[in-house]
Amino acid sequence: MAGDRWEKLAAATGIAFPLLFVGAAFLIGGAGGDTVDPADVVAGRLEDNLVMLGVGTAVAALAAVALLWFSGSLRTALRVAEGGQGRLSAVAFGAGVIGAAMILVGALTAGSAGFELADYQGNAEGARAVYGISFVFPFFGVAISLGALLLATGLVSLRTGLFPAWLGWSGAVLGVIFLLGWWTWFIPFFGGILVLLWVIAISIVLIRMVGSPAPAG
Repeated sequence: MAGDRWEKLAAATGIAFPLLFVGAAFLIGGAGGDTVDPADVVAGRLEDNLVMLGVGTAVAALAAVALLWFSGSLRTALRVAEGGQGRLSAVAFGAGVIGAAMILVGALTAGSAGFELADYQGNAEGARAVYGISFVFPFFGVAISLGALLLATGLVSLRTGLFPAWLGWSGAVLGVIFLLGWWTWFIPFFGGILVLLWVIAISIVLIRMVGSPAPAG
């Protein structure tokens, strides 16, 4: 029973990840505001909101850990269902690891813009540039990695029946869309809402699966 409880908690990280990720985005984004503003204005906001920025980077780090943990739980379920060499299971897990890394890089870059460039060195132009770049990693990097995770998970699910058919199909379709359209701002932005909801749905299914036999691949 204790083992099942821990398995459910591990699977529940798929619910925690979207909440933490969105929270970090609001905190970090609110700390510096719009980067089209003059450099001294952006740097000034970063200096004034160092606490918000620091909390945002900490929340982003927690989001990265949650995504990593969720990817591990998902990989276990996929591996059992897929059987064989488990190639798609490995792809899904690797994509989750990369996504977590992109979140961490983005958070550390944003923190550097505020704590080093804006506050310590007083480099307004550098602060604005680095702060702007900090959004590239979690925005586009996570879009690519989650696209691969969704596609691999969807394919395994459709082949084995691990998850409900609608989750398998939606994962595969969203995965392809993200992998082909990650470079556009509107697909990661608007489609990201669907992806995060998909992750929550998968997490709920994984929680319910704990203690139940998984389908064989």
